Amino acid sequence: MFFSEFDRARDASILDFAKRKLINKRILDVGCGSADRTQLLWPFSQDVIGVDLVDRVSKERKGRFQFIVADATCLPFREEEFEAVVTFDVIEHVEDEESFMKEAYRVCRGNGYFLLGTPNRLRLSNRLLNLFGNKISYSIRLESDAVHLRVCHG
Repeated sequence: MFFSEFDRARDASILDFAKRKLINKRILDVGCGSADRTQLLWPFSQDVIGVDLVDRVSKERKGRFQFIVADATCLPFREEEFEAVVTFDVIEHVEDEESFMKEAYRVCRGNGYFLLGTPNRLRLSNRLLNLFGNKISYSIRLESDAVHLRVCHG
């Protein structure tokens, strides 16, 4: 299936980057959700913190990292507290993306890493929907609690 191949490729890229750049770094995962991507970082750092507006992290996963319920536009951390800030598939759900980005940069050290992943409007699923006459307009509700307010323009 195409989507599972995408997931594997994305996760392989994250793992490759983590192996090269995130060994023993203090890492913040903003909008960690159920910690699917967060768990990829555990082998490389014992200091991983995940934040999300809602607690969807299993008890088993919480034993591996610190989890905090927090708003990504007002993070409860000091300036430059993290050597790496990562966020995957989050910004398209945030109303105030400017505050989101400012906060991510505020808590990331000046020589640190900031990784952001977001869906692309030109991805295959959107192209197929458009091909069959199902034009996508935003905002779009994906699930009862998941709304894409926007998507990257390419």
